[in-house]
Amino acid sequence: MCLIIYKPAGIEIPSSLIINAYQDNHDGWGIMSQHDNQIQLTKGFSLQSLQTEINNYDLSQELYVHLRKATKGAIALDNCHPFQVTPDLYLMHNGTIDIEINDNKISDTKSFVNLISPMLKNYPDLLKDRGWIKLIESFIADSRIVFLDRKGNNYFINQHLWYNRRGLYLSNTKSSLKNYSQIRDYQKNSSLKIPALSC
Repeated sequence: MCLIIYKPAGIEIPSSLIINAYQDNHDGWGIMSQHDNQIQLTKGFSLQSLQTEINNYDLSQELYVHLRKATKGAIALDNCHPFQVTPDLYLMHNGTIDIEINDNKISDTKSFVNLISPMLKNYPDLLKDRGWIKLIESFIADSRIVFLDRKGNNYFINQHLWYNRRGLYLSNTKSSLKNYSQIRDYQKNSSLKIPALSC
C-alpha cells in the first residue's frame, strides 16, 4: 500500500519516517507543493534523491509526499504521483480503486484521473460539493485521496481514515510504522482537522 504524507507548514518530516516508508514503497515517489499560484512537482525513484528534495523545501512550506508501492500499472515515472487532473488541480492517491483499466501499463490511479478529469474541468466546484465527495468516497471505498489546487486549497477524500503523528498526516501506517519508533504516537483521526481543509 502506498503512503501519502501531508506536512503542514512548520512541521518537520523525520528522515527515519521516510527511510522506513521507502522500504515498502520504493516503486517511485512524488512531491507537490504550492508556491506563487503554481504547483511545484518533483518525481523520482531513489531514496537519496527523495531525501534531498524534502530537505530542499523550507520548513514553512506545506508539502505533500507520495511513496508508491505498485499494485497496478508499470513501475514508471508516468505512474508516480501526483497526477494532473486539470490545469489547476493535482491528485495523490493511496489504496486500490476497482476501476476498468484498458492498458496494463497504467495504474488504477491514472485510470481514475482519466475518469474524473472531464468532470472537474467542466465543473471545478465539484470538490466543494459534499454530495459529490460522498459519491467519490463510495466509489473509491477505503482509498485515500488528496487534491491540491494552484491557490493552495487542499481537499482530503476519506479524511477520517488518515492518521496524525505530531502534526504530520499519514494516509496509512502499515508501512511507515514497521520499524519506526514511538508507534504509540500515531492516532487515527475520527475528525481530521487540517489547516485549509476545504470540504
